Amino acid sequence: MKSTEIAEKYGVSIFELNDYIDNNATFSFKKNWWGDIYYLPDDIDIESFIQPFLKEKEEIANRKSAAKLEAEKQKQAEQQRKKEEQEKARQEKEALERKRREEQYHLRLDNLKSMKFDGYYEYKVISLSDVSGLFKKNSGKVDIEAMTKALNDLGLDGWHLVTAYSNELGKNALSGGVGGALLGVNSTVDENILIFERFVKI
Repeated sequence: MKSTEIAEKYGVSIFELNDYIDNNATFSFKKNWWGDIYYLPDDIDIESFIQPFLKEKEEIANRKSAAKLEAEKQKQAEQQRKKEEQEKARQEKEALERKRREEQYHLRLDNLKSMKFDGYYEYKVISLSDVSGLFKKNSGKVDIEAMTKALNDLGLDGWHLVTAYSNELGKNALSGGVGGALLGVNSTVDENILIFERFVKI
């Protein structure tokens, strides 16, 4: 049996196997000129002989695998730590910005009070696009139901419509066939901007 066959069978390095046989064999064997062992006696139980070598290689492989797993766990833990630090920094930044806005808000309220104002106006802007959907996508028609719902919902919250205007987004040419005839429809697609205001007492 050749050492190359043994190495291939057990999936080990031929060079390490040759070194092990060289250093531990008490029986005769032959090498070729580049150092591979090409002959081992047939009466040698080679599997028993190389068991310590195979066990050592397995232990080394297990240690490497464990070290790799530990390194991966540490890497993931470090990534998680950095992610948590970034999230904490983001939240702290948001909290500081919120506090700054609140302080400015109260300062401006105090300023209004000092000038004997009863309150102030605040504004909201919403955008409603034209009707879209199967066979009517970007048709240019105002979505009456959506607009009515928005007006009523905001009205219940005390908002009053101040102004509205349309912002042209583009033009579309739609075509289709019915009974072999081609039909074409041109439409302008708009974005409907609604501006609301409400009075806030102080």
